[in-house]
Amino acid sequence: DIYHDATDSKIENAVGDLHITNFADDKDIIFRCDDGSGGIETYFFLDGSGHNGTYARTIFPDNSLLGFGTGFDSYAYHDGSHFRLQNNTGDLKITCATDDGDIILSSDDGSGGTAEYLKIDGANEVVSFSKEFKSGDNVKANFGNSSDMRLYHNGTNSYVYNYTGNLDIINHSDDADIILQCDDGSGGIT
Repeated sequence: DIYHDATDSKIENAVGDLHITNFADDKDIIFRCDDGSGGIETYFFLDGSGHNGTYARTIFPDNSLLGFGTGFDSYAYHDGSHFRLQNNTGDLKITCATDDGDIILSSDDGSGGTAEYLKIDGANEVVSFSKEFKSGDNVKANFGNSSDMRLYHNGTNSYVYNYTGNLDIINHSDDADIILQCDDGSGGIT
């Protein structure tokens, strides 16, 4: 039924599926509402002209917040320049529940394609860096439950600190050495 109850207009269905269909070629279904200042704006639309035969497109215009949670706790949107994902309540959890599945972070590779930078490898239970890892000055790499070992550079000098047990340097490679090198006093290393 489509009707007005003297307060609101309603579309209701009591049996079977409810279909909203636009048969016009390359045309859209547009959802518009009040813009908060006396006008109306498009909140999202089903893009009939943008369908390429494989992927159907639902378009949320710039600055349309896709909100989650009763209190609008989390949302995602594009501000015209950047995509943003924000959580305001509790933790932000990203989970891959597929057996032996991975979480892969990829970005531009500097030459027109994309490359993997970080993989959380579910099959092997490791975090793998595929590109160079860089840490800023005075940002410590801590190891052990109580930060028992620390590595960092303070902008002037580099440090290795060990706070628990021995600091062992071990080379398991057959017929290989452990070599310590330093400046030779004339611009080289020895």
